Amino acid sequence: MMTGQITSSLTTNRQAKSSHNIAKVDMNKSHGESSIERKGNLLIIDSRGPFNLPFVQAYNKKIEIFIKQMPSVWGQVVTTNDNFLLTPEAEEGKKHACKYRKENGCYVSAIIFPEGTSGFVTITQMTRVYSYAGIEFEFFTDYQLAEQWVIACLAKYIE
Repeated sequence: MMTGQITSSLTTNRQAKSSHNIAKVDMNKSHGESSIERKGNLLIIDSRGPFNLPFVQAYNKKIEIFIKQMPSVWGQVVTTNDNFLLTPEAEEGKKHACKYRKENGCYVSAIIFPEGTSGFVTITQMTRVYSYAGIEFEFFTDYQLAEQWVIACLAKYIE
């Protein structure tokens, strides 16, 4: 009887491993979600991670359409979730994308974390991304404060 239970458990474990192999995450597929909306000289971006390079590449193509319609000076307000993380390749892609944004008029970015999120890794990654691009940035937990900050900062670039 004990042997039957062990055999049954082994079969179950093999099936679980087999099922697990079938359900492996394909990192070549896009991982992440975003929406983009234009509000005057602001882009309002809602992003849900984690993100990989295929997502960042697809997202960059999507946002380029908006960038071409923006005035010569603009900013962005980015809302995030508590899983806003980039793979190393995605971070590199994001750096170059943000540098392109800066070259096309994005001077300021506010990044909003959900209340109670520490976001240490995200803060570190976004600091590297925006510093590389030369975009002025700040982190917030309140949307209204973030938007007001971006608008106030943009005023000094528009004058």
